Amino acid sequence: MEISQDFETAARLTATNLVVPRGLLVVETDTGFAKLGDGATRWTALGYWQPAPAAVVTPEVVDPESVTLAEDLLAALVALGLVAES
Repeated sequence: MEISQDFETAARLTATNLVVPRGLLVVETDTGFAKLGDGATRWTALGYWQPAPAAVVTPEVVDPESVTLAEDLLAALVALGLVAES
């Protein structure tokens, strides 16, 4: 599944209440919340997107120098345009 993105205000998205195409991540520009389309469900029936929580890694289990999860997550958010490059 390829994920693309779109941006619009919450009021406009609610008023149009369109079916969000599968894989389209739509971000409300005024709230910052997002919904991920499934290709069958209208906007108001979709739940807000909540990414899965990251696993907790402790130094006793994994060498903290080798953990790149935060870097990978940041790179993904930058690629999606959800955060600016630092």
